[in-house]
Amino acid sequence: MNWNEVRATFPNNWVLFEVVEAYSKAGKRHIEDLAVVDSFAEWLEAVKKYKEARSINPYGEFYFFHTDREELEILESDYLSLRGVY
Repeated sequence: MNWNEVRATFPNNWVLFEVVEAYSKAGKRHIEDLAVVDSFAEWLEAVKKYKEARSINPYGEFYFFHTDREELEILESDYLSLRGVY
């Protein structure tokens, strides 16, 4: 599924998705294909499901966005982080 299809299928919703196919260019992730995990009316529910998805599949590439965005803009970072270590 591409972002335009997601926007048409889930209008006015928060959508959690996993990246199926993407590439990096000029410091941005360009998503060509994605799989919708779930959609939500409230962003807090999307955050909770995102955390759950990351705990089940820590190597998956998950994002959540509101479908009012015409384009996905995902900036890459050049720093390392440790998840879950405080």
